[in-house]
Amino acid sequence: MDVHNTENYQLNGSTAAAQWAALIPESGGLVRMGSENELFMVSMYHQLSCLDIIRRDYVEGSVGKAGTSSVTHHCLNYIRQMILCRGDRRLERVVDPFGEHAVEIRGTQTCNDCTQVYNGVRDNGKSL
Repeated sequence: MDVHNTENYQLNGSTAAAQWAALIPESGGLVRMGSENELFMVSMYHQLSCLDIIRRDYVEGSVGKAGTSSVTHHCLNYIRQMILCRGDRRLERVVDPFGEHAVEIRGTQTCNDCTQVYNGVRDNGKSL
């Protein structure tokens, strides 16, 4: 996967809202597992949902609406914990410590195939 800035997943607008919503499967990322058919949420979808909640709260704040919600605070803490627990330890070259993009784009990197997660959750979610 080549890492670069994209025109997709903007902060605001109907296209942005639709693109962010499309990241989460119909089941909300929930799956049933085990002999007691317990309900779980896949962490990847929890993280993506939190980013979308933070995005929406940011947009609402930029147009003068109410302050951050307790859900946004939960999400900020949750994303912080996920970064600390699962953070990428590769070094990034600093190109302009005071610029908009302080570090150099890393280029190609190997990522897990998230389509397998989407397919598994979709198949499991049919029973929800």
